[in-house]
Amino acid sequence: GRPPLQRLRAVCTTVLAVRRLFFCIALFATNAFAFAPVSFLGGRATSGGKGLPDVTVTAQSEVLQKPRVTKTAANGAYWLPALPPGTYDISFEREGYQTITKRAELRAREQTRVSADLAVSEEGEAVTETAITRTVLERPQIIRSIGSEELQNLPLPRLPFAQVPLDALREVSIARDSILLITRDGTNEPHGTIRATRDDDTTVGELTASGAPMQDRLWLFGAIGVNDDDMRTAVAHATASPTARDTVSAFLFASNHSDDDIGATWLHARERFAATATVGTETRAFAAYGYLPNHELSFTARTHEKFEVQDRWTITDRFIVQAGLRHAGAVFDPRGNGVQRIAAGWNRDETFLSYARQLGSGGYARATGFRTDGENSLMLDGDIRYLFLTLGGAATFAHAATGNIWLMVDPPILDYDVNVSLLARKRAGHTAGDAAFTFGLHTKYSPFVKLEGVDLFSNERALRVGIGARL
Repeated sequence: GRPPLQRLRAVCTTVLAVRRLFFCIALFATNAFAFAPVSFLGGRATSGGKGLPDVTVTAQSEVLQKPRVTKTAANGAYWLPALPPGTYDISFEREGYQTITKRAELRAREQTRVSADLAVSEEGEAVTETAITRTVLERPQIIRSIGSEELQNLPLPRLPFAQVPLDALREVSIARDSILLITRDGTNEPHGTIRATRDDDTTVGELTASGAPMQDRLWLFGAIGVNDDDMRTAVAHATASPTARDTVSAFLFASNHSDDDIGATWLHARERFAATATVGTETRAFAAYGYLPNHELSFTARTHEKFEVQDRWTITDRFIVQAGLRHAGAVFDPRGNGVQRIAAGWNRDETFLSYARQLGSGGYARATGFRTDGENSLMLDGDIRYLFLTLGGAATFAHAATGNIWLMVDPPILDYDVNVSLLARKRAGHTAGDAAFTFGLHTKYSPFVKLEGVDLFSNERALRVGIGARL
């Protein structure tokens, strides 16, 4: 495994209500590469409901050059730290039992739980589940993650170019006090995108390319973006896996509107221990993760920030406690089946209470209330994802109410990509409505067109058109 190679930390300059929202990407001001936003994978292997030891758990993904492998402990539990965000196939295998493979989506700074109950099978029966699992609130930390498809389909309040080309982004991870832009890695198969976007007075051009000079051993990725205002940004990185346990990457971020950064990241991963280190001209970061029975320990240190030590203690399958130097929290599963979670947390700036529930095999609903001490404000934040619908919103109640609500419809239509996105926002006494329509084809070159209307109900409305292709 390995962390993503490009970590760009950004500061959102909007009010508290929108700091966790995906359209903040247009307002980012990148100042340095940030600490590697890794993911965590854990769960249990059972047989007849009882923990099953010595099960081989293998995690494979297109974001990994080499699979990550571990074995379950005496109680059937397993843990895989420091994984890059992406979609994974997780297989559970032990002689004399059926082999089960499940698919899961891992997001940055989150833990995903994938468990399996293996039936006895002398013939080595194999079962594959294609539904994608996404678990929420495995940790008492509220993080909003926005994938690349959502970013490409949403109506953006400003032209979609802010330090990093839009098609170079794999994910945006938004936490209480930081926003991380996670760029794409190289791939075994050649891949590239080209995009041009035009509104009333600005044109933006973006180009990305990736490939593998050596399959599963050396990946390359590059992206460049330019616009009419002479703003230019380039992103590049290379990844190599000299051993099954080590991954080394070099990265470059260059822009004529912010500080450049060049450096390298190293990751070493074992069954119950992982460590990462990043050294760059603008970045210094180190992290170590360890697993003991029922405990997950971590230590992190970053440039311009104090170090953090924390312990996540699984008391029972229903109750998890996490404590660190600057925060504490707990997660409670009322029924012990992983379908719903109640989480509460506290740090020096705010307290929160959250509820989340899985909907079907891949959807979920989440609602969170925040109380911010320093600004004496209350914030409500939530979203629902089910089938091809996404509905979300956020509101802040302080001196004046501000908020946002959005709806995305992404119906499955054979060989076509169709998406309709609506966004309504209110702040500083101004209410605005935005809309976007994206249409694409599933062909060799996958052409697409995106039409956007920004601030449609005012005299400052803007219309925008974007065209491109994914090769």
